[in-house]
Amino acid sequence: MKKLTFSALILCGLFITAKTNGQSSGEVIPAAEEEQSTAATFVAYSEANSNIIRIRWQTSNENNVDHFVLEHSLDNIHFGPLHEVVAKGGTGDVSYEDEDGYPAGQTNYYRLVTVSKDGNSFYSAVVPVNMTGKKMPFINPTVLHMGETLRIDPYYREPVMVNIFNQSGMRVAGYMVNSSSFNVNTSGWGKGVFFYRISDASHPLIDAGKIMVL
Repeated sequence: MKKLTFSALILCGLFITAKTNGQSSGEVIPAAEEEQSTAATFVAYSEANSNIIRIRWQTSNENNVDHFVLEHSLDNIHFGPLHEVVAKGGTGDVSYEDEDGYPAGQTNYYRLVTVSKDGNSFYSAVVPVNMTGKKMPFINPTVLHMGETLRIDPYYREPVMVNIFNQSGMRVAGYMVNSSSFNVNTSGWGKGVFFYRISDASHPLIDAGKIMVL
């Protein structure tokens, strides 16, 4: 069984504090009486030896629920949608599982928005997940000869986009990378210092740095 590090556990309609690695949950924005039984739990945690954040929640009554929006933030102030999940419906217990495969910061904040069929929205408490010690993807090596192979470490399951710029800020190359290594033909670049940016469909900036071509 994999060792899981839980960051927080939230009971909707109540305010509790659950601490893991010095993190604590926030206050639930109260919903109407008939909505408080909708979301029973909302949990986010990082797996041991993995950069992936697992997100789970369970409901007990979805008669008036249309969908859920999982939101992400790096500063616990500005939140943006990460994924949208259509409600399964019904009055029994229903479980959901999602993930953030590319956490964009050392501390990531998540909250669940429950959107009812009448258009009202209800927010869960904010759940922080500390990624200290986890590595974000980066390019290796950063000093190479023309035509040598670059790597993306550590390996990620989803494709990333690597853009290369010269010192004037002009984009000289772009690569969609689906594996941990890729061949780079630097013969047309010339020698000197170049800059790279790594991004994906969900995160405009995962990592940035410079490469020296000899």
